[in-house]
Amino acid sequence: MTQLGALCISNLCATKPFDTDYLSYLQICGQLEFEYLEFYGLGVKPDSYLNLIQIYSLLKENVTYPQKALPLLDLGDGHYSIYDLETGHVLEWTKDGVVSKLSQTLEQYVLDTLEKVKA
Repeated sequence: MTQLGALCISNLCATKPFDTDYLSYLQICGQLEFEYLEFYGLGVKPDSYLNLIQIYSLLKENVTYPQKALPLLDLGDGHYSIYDLETGHVLEWTKDGVVSKLSQTLEQYVLDTLEKVKA
């Protein structure tokens, strides 16, 4: 990940110190694809549908979107997995609000999600 990419992400949540788990994910993966899964990230073209900054800018316009959360994955039918920077939990969100907690940690969510696809 470039310094500019890290700066852009940290500016998304400037009022809170940047979460090290998510920063590690971006540094290691940038943007992750596995089988049919396409996680949002950096290292893709600015206008790509997988660009984290682009999708965050779109989703945060919804009043129910947690402002200190970053999108991870489009789950389909208007559902998204999002990473809550305050709690470290991965949540399922729709335009109506948070639906459920998907995982206690980012690492566990990514591993579980990839394992389900692999199975």
